[in-house]
Amino acid sequence: MTTTRRLLLPLPTAVWAAAVALAALPAPARAADPVGEVLWLVPPDTSICLVVRDLRTHLKAIEGSPFEKWLEQSPLGKKLTDPAELAKIEQLETFLKTQFGVGFEQLLDDVIGDAVVLAYQPGPPGKPEAEAGVVFINARKPDLLARLVEKLNDFQTKSGEIKSVRPMTYRGQQYFEREKAAGEREYYLVRGGILAFSGQEKAIRDVIDQAAVPADRPSRVAAGIAALGLAGHCAVCWFDPRGFDAELAAKAEAAKDDGERAFLKRFAGVWAATDGLALYAQPGHGLELGVVARFDREKLPKEVRELVFSTGGSALWAAVPDDAILAVGGRINVPKLLAGVEAFLPADGKAGLKKAIEGGLAPVVGRDKLSAVLAGLGPDWAVWVT
Repeated sequence: MTTTRRLLLPLPTAVWAAAVALAALPAPARAADPVGEVLWLVPPDTSICLVVRDLRTHLKAIEGSPFEKWLEQSPLGKKLTDPAELAKIEQLETFLKTQFGVGFEQLLDDVIGDAVVLAYQPGPPGKPEAEAGVVFINARKPDLLARLVEKLNDFQTKSGEIKSVRPMTYRGQQYFEREKAAGEREYYLVRGGILAFSGQEKAIRDVIDQAAVPADRPSRVAAGIAALGLAGHCAVCWFDPRGFDAELAAKAEAAKDDGERAFLKRFAGVWAATDGLALYAQPGHGLELGVVARFDREKLPKEVRELVFSTGGSALWAAVPDDAILAVGGRINVPKLLAGVEAFLPADGKAGLKKAIEGGLAPVVGRDKLSAVLAGLGPDWAVWVT
């Protein structure tokens, strides 16, 4: 039986746009969905995939909002509106327009506004140099994207930053190698309105291989995100747990003490039961930040299963003010929480935890009442900031 669990952190709507602006990463789909078009090309061995979609709309949503007014009065807003800082921003935009013929607004609207995806695969244990990553952009105007790539290559060649740009061929598909002045090489592929860029040639060839997959075969990453109920969310960072099994096993093997070994052993049991994991951000009444995990419930250790799958949400959410800028709440059974924590500790650690709790609370509530007090804490709790 597979079950999905969520942890939510609601924040005001406009903060969402700021978070996306900082992340500056959108994502595509197929045909009418720019994100789907890109996810279809993501290499199949990807373990981490960051997707952010429709950056254009979400940034424009804050125009004239209360958040924009608050930001103008904040220390960050005052710094950004400082004449010296504004002059630097104007100089940068002038440079972009002069060298590349595009300003900030057009860059957002026509190039990065629809979708950007970052796909990453860590190297095997002990071989970090074997890592691979690809950045994708799905531009609304493919001709503008192609023109910008050409102008960037020309500018960096004239400035001496890169020595050459050479066309390469793999499976009949052309891609390009950029040799930098120091000898490093970068690779990119332009496919319609999609740009794929990587520091590893194999990663670009994996994209070409993936492009040859039948169109009716679903993307593994897209399917993983959809299984977590996050398809269509604005920003999602998806993890494939199986991509980290070897790393976790290597760390457990290299553990130097009983405490670390006990923790890693129990954690490995939880990790093996995890089918999918993602962080996400989604605008609504406020900004919803969350973690979603998908488990095979029967594979979870008993203590962890009882802690994670306590039923119901916190009834205290009704008490949280609508204008809270940060709110955290949930349901926690304290005895089950302690049992779950103990499951990750060696024998001496369990004894130490029990001693610490008894030493701190027993003198206050009485040793004979301690278990009843712990059982009576919660299960509903909420903390918020306005």
